[in-house]
Amino acid sequence: MTVSIDTPPAAAPLPVGAPIPAEVLDKWQRAVDLLTGLMGVPSGYVMRLHPDKLEVCVSCGDTPKRGFKVKLEPTRFCKKVLELEAPLEVVDSLADPEWADRPEGMARSYLGMPIHSPCGALFGTLCVASDEARAYGAKFAELLAQFRDFIEQDLKVMAEAEARRKMEREQLDRLAEIDKLRRELMANVSHDLRTPLASLKGYLETLLLMDAELTPEARRRYLTIAEKNCDRLTRLVEDLFDVACLDAGAVKPRLEQFRLCELVHDVRQKLALKAEGAGVTLSAETPPGLPCVTGDIAWLERALINLTDNALRHTAVGGAVTLSVDPPEAGWVTLRVADTGVGIAPEILPHIFDRYYRSKDMPGGGKPGSAGLGLPISKRVVELHGGRVRVDSAPGEGTTFEIDLPVDGPVEGVAV
Repeated sequence: MTVSIDTPPAAAPLPVGAPIPAEVLDKWQRAVDLLTGLMGVPSGYVMRLHPDKLEVCVSCGDTPKRGFKVKLEPTRFCKKVLELEAPLEVVDSLADPEWADRPEGMARSYLGMPIHSPCGALFGTLCVASDEARAYGAKFAELLAQFRDFIEQDLKVMAEAEARRKMEREQLDRLAEIDKLRRELMANVSHDLRTPLASLKGYLETLLLMDAELTPEARRRYLTIAEKNCDRLTRLVEDLFDVACLDAGAVKPRLEQFRLCELVHDVRQKLALKAEGAGVTLSAETPPGLPCVTGDIAWLERALINLTDNALRHTAVGGAVTLSVDPPEAGWVTLRVADTGVGIAPEILPHIFDRYYRSKDMPGGGKPGSAGLGLPISKRVVELHGGRVRVDSAPGEGTTFEIDLPVDGPVEGVAV
């Protein structure tokens, strides 16, 4: 007897997408052999449904063997089971008008039921058949159902095992990616540390060896350069320390009420000289009547300085950077840092706040003294306050960062 079906409405392969292990098939084989023996029938099958065919997983009797694939031709018993997703008993197909045009060689009696994958999709059928007419009855149907449950439990175990393997693979891939990014960061940081250290050492050695020969102007110039390199080293070390603290959850903001307008104007004042030196107009716009917000003013200032400093470094001479605050709406207030700079490529935007990600095409990525940590630090600080950060940018059209903060301070459930 050949068992085959037409395409059912909800055909779906095994969700795990992997071959059934040989030990599972052997167990099913023993179960089908036992089942057919108990029921006194010559043929039994576990059929696996594919999009365009059926595969014999296991069989008993003088029938197609394991692995045999059957085209989806109109053999109606299994088709009916899969269409109804319910058990089917055929006592005598020769005497039943519904099966009057059955193909030659088709079984005379049949008892089958659908097998479902853990996701609920059809896996296939479990069935027994005979060339003789017979009524199987409720007891044999219950016996078949118990064997079907046994198979579905195996499918569940297989799916769970595959899900665990998939999760482990994803975790390993993620760990490998993190390790790669950390190694790249260490290489970048090592370079960024060596560059100012070498410059600092060179100018200090010159001062020590040639102090008597240097004019006061030259001596002051060398000391100024040395001081700038010290500042670069200090900023880099502070960024690395802050990232470590934020990653470890060791940052505990000191919450207090303060006025956003004061924060914005303080940041503008602190970066005014840098903006002037870069030939960039730095302005602040705050509407009257802004409410007080609750947060750690020092950390939020750090976040806003990072965003503003980033904007200044990527805005050409004659450009502008604007700090602004929108009036509160629905319990939220928005700070904005907008620049007329080079903008950010679309492929970089998804990584803009990734820790340890560094690209010459993203803000800070190609600048001396930058390990690409300022933006991730800003994002994490805002998140610690129950807020969120957004960025809108396009190459040649500038960049706008927006910080949304809850007016009443960190929302419930946010770790601070």
